[in-house]
Amino acid sequence: MIRFFVIGCIFFLPLTGNGQIETTGSNLPILIIDTEMGFIQDEPKVTAVLKIIHNPDGQRNHLDDEPTDYNGFIGIELRGSSSQGFPKPGYGFETRLGDGSNNNVSFLNFPTENDWVLHGPFSDKSLIRNPMSYLLAAKIMDYAPRVAHCELIIDGDYKGVYVLTEKIKRDNDRVDIERNEEDITGGYILKIDKSTGLNSGGFISNYPPVISQQQFIQYQYHYPKFDEITEAQKEYISNFVHNFEDAMADIFSDPQDSTYLDFIDIDQASSYILINELTKNPDAYRLSSFLYKDRDSIDARLKLGPVWDYNLALGNVNYCTDGNISGWVLNFNSVCENDFWLIPSWYKALRASNIFSDHIVEKWNSLRASAFSDENLTILIDSLSQHLTESQQRNFNRWPILNEYIWPNYTLEGSYQGEIARLRKWTIDRAHWMDENLENFFNSDVIVSGSPGTNSVNPNPFTDVLNISYFKPQFLNTRIDIYNSVGKLVFREEKTENINGQFNINLQTHHWSQGIYFVSILIGDDRESFKVVKI
Repeated sequence: MIRFFVIGCIFFLPLTGNGQIETTGSNLPILIIDTEMGFIQDEPKVTAVLKIIHNPDGQRNHLDDEPTDYNGFIGIELRGSSSQGFPKPGYGFETRLGDGSNNNVSFLNFPTENDWVLHGPFSDKSLIRNPMSYLLAAKIMDYAPRVAHCELIIDGDYKGVYVLTEKIKRDNDRVDIERNEEDITGGYILKIDKSTGLNSGGFISNYPPVISQQQFIQYQYHYPKFDEITEAQKEYISNFVHNFEDAMADIFSDPQDSTYLDFIDIDQASSYILINELTKNPDAYRLSSFLYKDRDSIDARLKLGPVWDYNLALGNVNYCTDGNISGWVLNFNSVCENDFWLIPSWYKALRASNIFSDHIVEKWNSLRASAFSDENLTILIDSLSQHLTESQQRNFNRWPILNEYIWPNYTLEGSYQGEIARLRKWTIDRAHWMDENLENFFNSDVIVSGSPGTNSVNPNPFTDVLNISYFKPQFLNTRIDIYNSVGKLVFREEKTENINGQFNINLQTHHWSQGIYFVSILIGDDRESFKVVKI
């Protein structure tokens, strides 16, 4: 039996700034979810009722207003990986009819569909990194997920500012490719992401990302799903990708080779790479990374994208590629070669191609004169943040973290205005750095920032002992910090003595929980970070 409730009485007043939202309402849409079970889990979806208050013509939205855009059933579950450890997690939901079947609907001016995502920005204290990145991508790529900020209430608990987002799927208004029942040459979406091995469905690259390491690249089936794709479809798409990888490998022996152009849309590839490099997305190319292919009769080439998951981008990460403005994300395999999830080797081949080099330089210069100009970047950041002027206050009343380190924050600005000011400056400075360093982009062996030097953390993965080795110069202080996956500090060692030399730490970690840990080695003002896994 679904629980219904009086929506005018559900806000926890101590969390809403003296009840301001009840008296003055919100300029954002209000989403109210009431679950049947009283909780939401990570699979299976639980039944709930969703009400959306989004009054027309810019009218303010109040809790006691009648639902406008939707008032019906949904199935909802937790989503995300490390973000599930945050108190403000993300959710995935599908709109349903009373019998549990799909209910394709349109709300908040989104095209009709039934699969949606609610992203809960938490470590991203600007609240706009995902929307900003998706809107930039939408200007230069075939498709990027549409977004809308909202305020969310679940079972009477105010959850703060969320981002309603389209889930990536095959659809005429999303990834617009044909179904492949009749023609198996197209209608595929692949994903490179974290997995638990082959049981998640997919096939393995024939080219390891780092020759000396044991990591492998797995292409996962996103559409058709693993339990729906046929053997003929599996054979076709795996052969196509392996042939694509072979063509990319030929570039190393002949930078003028153009065979690979039959396999990949280089204009879309340029756009995808430039949006990831401009935002310096540390997960780019290796996590939450999508590729898709239509039928040969429509377009026989692989396309990179759509973009997804940029909450750690735009200077919001303190490990590996780091949150400063310098360095190429595509150097990740050199900077963080011990990471579990690396970038496919064919990206390095792209950088070796003279054809691609000329194309991406021309593309970048064109974008800097248009969508990626300093003026347009500034306007985008300011318009998104100004739209949240009042709602961000309620969000940070609910989650008072502006002065708190939340993994993996690179800096603490102490106020929402400070977060936006840094994001604005960081983005413009990053674009200027790319203007000045694009020539280095094509030397895939150059590590512009984050060089490992004489510091190391091993083994990875580890069990009961973790070894850290670092060099301390005589006149620089050193600090070693280790955080768990939810940002809790589990170890710290500092050296302030006026000595230099190589130092080793042998940590007994048998009492640590299994999972991901982040090791930060700060030497003077230079930081190097490592991600390790305890098994």
